[in-house]
Amino acid sequence: MTTSINHGYRGAAASIAGLQTGLAIHIVLVGIGLGTLFSRSVLAFEVLKWAGAAYLIWLGIQQWRAAGSLNLNTLAKAQTRGKLFQRAVFVNLTNPKSIVFLAALFPQFIVPHQPQVMQYLVLGVTTIAVDIIVMIGYATPGAAYCGMD
Repeated sequence: MTTSINHGYRGAAASIAGLQTGLAIHIVLVGIGLGTLFSRSVLAFEVLKWAGAAYLIWLGIQQWRAAGSLNLNTLAKAQTRGKLFQRAVFVNLTNPKSIVFLAALFPQFIVPHQPQVMQYLVLGVTTIAVDIIVMIGYATPGAAYCGMD
């Protein structure tokens, strides 16, 4: 919602696309078995968790340094959609809870003796479609509030 308030619906769309790209990468990782590593290895989970925390702290410091008078037009132009996309991908990729959640959820719906690629594809597309709908639900009021795009 913050992105849609600051950057309008188009900026939020770039962030949503970035989040979905990160989610798609997580789905592929779970499909090839790396989700199991993160769900069973405390060290791997902790490393990813702390990398994500460090990145979020860095983002917070960047926002704090850029703080000043609030001007929505200036804020909207401050970051390109490409930067919003990249930031969203990285935020999602450094969220270990996402990959652990998918690693716990997907096996519940996988039939072991059937081709798994198509099963993961259907689960992945469904997960991404639902997440897009939810994210649009967050972005729309923010964009409408600020009157952008």
